[in-house]
Amino acid sequence: SDLAPVGGFDDFGLGASNLHVYCATKAYVDALARCATAAGTTVRAYVVTPSAYATEMAGGLDASAEESTVVNSWFKGAAGDPDDVARVVEAMIDNSTLWAPGSNVVCEYKFTYDAHQRYRQLYAPEARGRIAVDVPLDALKDFRGDDAHLTPDAVDAIVRDFQAKHPPPGRGVGGEDYDAGSSSSSSSSSEKQNGASSSEEGANRRNDIWRGAATTHGADDL
Repeated sequence: SDLAPVGGFDDFGLGASNLHVYCATKAYVDALARCATAAGTTVRAYVVTPSAYATEMAGGLDASAEESTVVNSWFKGAAGDPDDVARVVEAMIDNSTLWAPGSNVVCEYKFTYDAHQRYRQLYAPEARGRIAVDVPLDALKDFRGDDAHLTPDAVDAIVRDFQAKHPPPGRGVGGEDYDAGSSSSSSSSSEKQNGASSSEEGANRRNDIWRGAATTHGADDL
């Protein structure tokens, strides 16, 4: 299996950044997996397409959670754990996956769906510039590709649970305002400020990408 991030499905525009080259390479990865499968060999090939996951490249948990509001179709505000992507890949390797060889499998939070949900909208004029697309809830699968049986209420509960456990910078657990100088805190103000600065730097790295997208397509499209 190979990895092709969700951003590879849509070009952010020529000239705004070098992401058009990045997106083209991801389209190549997808085509390569399909061609390898069509060749009739005994090699099984898949493409795994992650959305927003808390990785160092993405800027960490806070930046990835913010990114998820742009790229995720359902779990907006909830960054995935990279280990959940690894479970998808592991199932493909040990052949316990239900996904057919040649499949392009999108990973979103702890769930998956077939990338044809994105491809069927890719060339629609109204979808140009959009990173997240409309995916039917009943299209969501578990890490092996079995039906997830999710409801809108279940999705909302998952996002609320994530946000309660991982409040954004400047907010405490449960959503209360965070005061770096509060005497009730067990750590020093300087430690908190250093942590906030680190989170901000990580978020800024990823925000540069979205600024490029907004410049090309307009902020209302993102």
